[in-house]
Amino acid sequence: MIPNILCIDDDEISLMLNEFLCELTVFGKKVSLSTRPDEIIEDLKIIYKEGTVEDIPDLMLLDLNMPIMNGWQFLDTLIGIDPDFANKLKIVVLSSSVDPKDKEKAADYPNIILFQPKPMTETVLAELKEHPLLIRHFTAPH
Repeated sequence: MIPNILCIDDDEISLMLNEFLCELTVFGKKVSLSTRPDEIIEDLKIIYKEGTVEDIPDLMLLDLNMPIMNGWQFLDTLIGIDPDFANKLKIVVLSSSVDPKDKEKAADYPNIILFQPKPMTETVLAELKEHPLLIRHFTAPH
């Protein structure tokens, strides 16, 4: 189970669905929700300066189309804090965008591990349990 998941989306129904599915599928231990990517950036700046590795979310579910700060602006601001810090964050982009350029652009960000059309599904979470960067959270210690 992933210890700390952060979901960022301006749609509260999508946030509740993501939280529900993470709990239903035993995917995440702690699931935090936010409709304000700008506030999350401020929180991450504090973690970068004063926090520990344990404070960094283990996975982020990020929407692209948000009014205050879109997902691309969020990612670029995060990289501006420190590219190495940004790359420690594993991100799944969840988007209603049908623009193929968005999927192509996602490939330019090494911390995006999956570009997934909305809505999140149990099948996608099951596949993420097998992802090389996440599988350690779902395998029993030897």
